[in-house]
Amino acid sequence: MFLLSNRIEYSYGYFMKHLFNKRWLLIISLFIYSSINAEELELIAKPIDDLHQTLLEAMQLEGADQYESRIDLLTPVISNHFYFQYISRIVTGREWKKLDAATQQNFVSLFQQLTIATYANRFDKFNNERFTTNSVEELKNNRFLVRTGLKTVDETVSLDYILQQENNNWKIINVIANGVSDLSLKRVEYSQIIKASGFAQLMEEMQTQIAAQIQ
Repeated sequence: MFLLSNRIEYSYGYFMKHLFNKRWLLIISLFIYSSINAEELELIAKPIDDLHQTLLEAMQLEGADQYESRIDLLTPVISNHFYFQYISRIVTGREWKKLDAATQQNFVSLFQQLTIATYANRFDKFNNERFTTNSVEELKNNRFLVRTGLKTVDETVSLDYILQQENNNWKIINVIANGVSDLSLKRVEYSQIIKASGFAQLMEEMQTQIAAQIQ
């Protein structure tokens, strides 16, 4: 669901991934970035591994006629591994507290649908792409950054994921593609729509975006 741009290589990750498999790389990153044990480190990275594996499977369901099949495949993984309640609150900014509980839940559901539809639309063909997990870094406030890459025929895209816990489960709260934060982009976009046209108009535009992914 994120733009592909020029190849960005992290010297540490690029060197180490040629020497060690993913498990050893994660263990090594433990000593560099965190004091937690290797088992917990792998649990943190698991949502990303699950997402990437499912995206590769979705990409092999090629073409517009397989769009609904990709939706069915991606829905449980994306629903389980993204923290949509938290993301929805962030991207709507101050407006969130003004909404009643029913409207908040409708927005969460709509945002989730849009995310799934966007992934299903953009990951719609396979040309030997592969994902690599480069490191797991501990951040403040019990959050972690999982650095990964998507290798295509023409380039390598850096995909960094920020995760935090919800009910003892690690979930994605932001995706950063080649240094560009999707959370920040959506917050700016949505705040502009709300300011110009109101929250109801934002919901309508999101529904239009979902419908456009099918084409």
